[in-house]
Amino acid sequence: MKSRIVSDNVFKYERQPVIVTAYGKDHELPVRTTAFCDRQDDIDRRIADTSKSRTSAEVTALLREGVALFIGAEETERIFPEAETEMLDVDEITLFYGYLKNQSLKNLREYTQKYAPRLR
Repeated sequence: MKSRIVSDNVFKYERQPVIVTAYGKDHELPVRTTAFCDRQDDIDRRIADTSKSRTSAEVTALLREGVALFIGAEETERIFPEAETEMLDVDEITLFYGYLKNQSLKNLREYTQKYAPRLR
């Protein structure tokens, strides 16, 4: 079903599922509820906290937690096994987490393009 946003000055929002295909499976990303956003913000703050000296393994553990927020613990374990933390490609998990965050904003970006005031 195609979203219809503004028709005759009526606002209508119909959330479309955001599905990403990664590592051989489709993953429907969770709705960006306040609880979800708070958890994501907490993970991002802990990753960015430079007041603590973190090892790459500690940062990778936080990235795994972030990925799990989007696709679940079981899928995260399948893709990035905790037992192999020291062998995981830090760039890969960092980029995948960023990709998931970016894709989760897909609906917001699409609706913003339709509703946002345009500079003339």
